[in-house]
Amino acid sequence: MLTLKECDILVVGGGGAGVTAAVLSARAGAKVALVSNDPVGRGDTCIASGIMANGIINAADNPQKFIRDLVLCGEYLNDPSLVSLLVERSGEAVEVLEEFGMVFRRDREGRRVPIPFPLGGHSVARSLVTLTEGNQIGNALRGALYGSDVEVNEEYLITDLITGQDGVVGALGIDLYSGEFLAWSAKSVIIASGGCGALFAPFTSNMRSNTGDGFVLALEAGADLRDMEQAQFIFGISHPESLIGVLCGEPASAGYFGRLLDRDGKEIIKNPGKKTRGQVAAAMAKTISSNKVGPHGGVFLDLSKNRERLGPIYRKVLSLSRKSALDVVRFAYGEREAGCEKPWEVVASFHYHPGGIKVDEQCQSTVRNLYAIGQVQGGLFGSDRLGSVSLTELFVFAKIVAESAVEKVMNMSQPYVDTKKVGKIVESRRWAMGKTGAFRPVELKCRLQKLMYEKVGPVRNGVSLEEALRELACLDDDMKNVSIPSRQDYNTDWIDFLQLQKMIVLARIITRCALERRESRGSHVRTDYPKRDDARWLKTIVVKKDGEEFALHTDPIEHAWRDIESPGLMEQVPARIQGFFVSNLPGGLLRRILKKRLGGFVREDQH
Repeated sequence: MLTLKECDILVVGGGGAGVTAAVLSARAGAKVALVSNDPVGRGDTCIASGIMANGIINAADNPQKFIRDLVLCGEYLNDPSLVSLLVERSGEAVEVLEEFGMVFRRDREGRRVPIPFPLGGHSVARSLVTLTEGNQIGNALRGALYGSDVEVNEEYLITDLITGQDGVVGALGIDLYSGEFLAWSAKSVIIASGGCGALFAPFTSNMRSNTGDGFVLALEAGADLRDMEQAQFIFGISHPESLIGVLCGEPASAGYFGRLLDRDGKEIIKNPGKKTRGQVAAAMAKTISSNKVGPHGGVFLDLSKNRERLGPIYRKVLSLSRKSALDVVRFAYGEREAGCEKPWEVVASFHYHPGGIKVDEQCQSTVRNLYAIGQVQGGLFGSDRLGSVSLTELFVFAKIVAESAVEKVMNMSQPYVDTKKVGKIVESRRWAMGKTGAFRPVELKCRLQKLMYEKVGPVRNGVSLEEALRELACLDDDMKNVSIPSRQDYNTDWIDFLQLQKMIVLARIITRCALERRESRGSHVRTDYPKRDDARWLKTIVVKKDGEEFALHTDPIEHAWRDIESPGLMEQVPARIQGFFVSNLPGGLLRRILKKRLGGFVREDQH
């Protein structure tokens, strides 16, 4: 018999965005249930480096500069209302995370201070960093959640959103252990299920539970998606096989003197440390397409000149922003590479999906009672995301959605859920159990991941995208010929099958959108259309439900920010002067200046 629970707000996702929205909603008096297919705090947030952009921390910064940096990085596809909210409320994100138990680095006077240099794409230093990273962030989230009145449902897979005359009225999920179905009646549902890195595994820095199901859940319920062709790739480990794709840096890791080289030792992009992730990924894609790669299919990040010019302090600065990256480099490549003596062979590893569910400034989707926050939300970043803004974004919009959803549900009655309709959905999800066929779902999943990276990954063109669509059609056919045990409990083949159904739909959406956008913009790089084409493609691609399928249409960019330009010559003067002196000062003097700039940011025992 189907169990039906009731709540005011149902949050789907147990990472930073979902936990924050759930905790703040419960504190405001709402009855909240949270559902997560991972243990809470063990999604992508638990591998975050703890870097958070804050637009009010540096006297040299201002909202206009922060907006400009976001829009230039997103190449004008950003939603103005979302960008304004992020910039305006970025300081609140820091307060929420510290209240949950994390602490940001401070100077000797106890003031929060940013990393003393701008990260790639930022025009000023505005990125704070926590004292610890990774699992400690996940632990802080778990502590905040279990200290609240939220009903927690860990290791449940949401298979469907339940809709009614008034929009979304709840959700249906499966206990991953018992295989039992559970339904929720909810006045509002908040999707915070993360991105879709599993589509490109093993070439991804994401947790493998990030299958992208939230995008498809929303579309099936009638919500619009936007910018789904965009896919951000950054530096990942190239070998050994067990570590492929693990994050080992980003453009800022190149520092002042780092170089990105092809197999012949030729620079593929100048000053990578000052570039956005999209710009660096585009350079890597062109090198990969020309086959000028290393033995493991990557390019080479050479940091040796940083070590020569800056001495041991460079590794300390590097470890401030991402200590785990040096640890994984040491484990994968060796001590000399971790010491920045030898280049690292890095591959383009999927890191972030800038597109997602289309929302307004309250994070409300185009379907009533359905909200989206975190990486599953679209519009904020346009075609590419600046580094260190993801943590800021998830806490800012989690706070916004809690405010708006709680205010709304307090004046609503509990929605009616048609249990007969839900029962039919349950049966449709069980149909494959007990089938005997030629393929295990995990085999088909591996085929999907391989074709997505090779044909829809960092290097794309019309031919590869058309091939991908044909292969996806073959996968759809093979899904009818799967072999799945009949048992209900611990049936991982069945769970793989249910996840794969949505992964194939999402793969088709991304591929169709990538084929439609006949230009290169942001993190979407096509070798057959290598230039940005504002005359034809200054528009967003929107995905809408169309019966049992989906349809694409475009919305022109008409807001005033399309006229935002890069910093003018006078604004660039200080950076150019600094660049000249950094390049020409004697190493000893340069190290003393850098040490002074760091001040109390790096403890004496770290030098």
